[in-house]
Amino acid sequence: MIREYRNTDSGAALELYIDCFQSPPFGYDWLRRDAIKRYFADMERTPGFKGFVFESDSIAAGICLGVLQDYFACPTYDIKEFIVSRACRGRGVGKALLAGVEEALSKDGIGLILLSTADHLDAFEFYKKNGYAVSEGSVWMGKVIY
Repeated sequence: MIREYRNTDSGAALELYIDCFQSPPFGYDWLRRDAIKRYFADMERTPGFKGFVFESDSIAAGICLGVLQDYFACPTYDIKEFIVSRACRGRGVGKALLAGVEEALSKDGIGLILLSTADHLDAFEFYKKNGYAVSEGSVWMGKVIY
């Protein structure tokens, strides 16, 4: 079942985040719970925040967190985090969650979903398989400054 994210879901979101990013291919063993809690709290306070949860047997098996924004062409939803429990991957949870997010947003008049991912991750192929395309001429860039 897919439902809207509630502020009581932050604990489940934290566990899914750790489950995902402390495991391969990431292996971020330096992740700290307090920093992740602040990250989710900040995201939840962001104007336009909207999240979704895929529940299986009353347990969060996947989350999609993002921000609604007005864009020049149409209202958009910028996915910040899309995580499926490692135990549930390959079982259609991600596809169902993404389809549910798209359906709910479409009903709300959102015309475009944006996201960023790395082209060497399984997520890249997952998004392509579900109809997402690489934006020609756009590049996501960053610089570590500490």
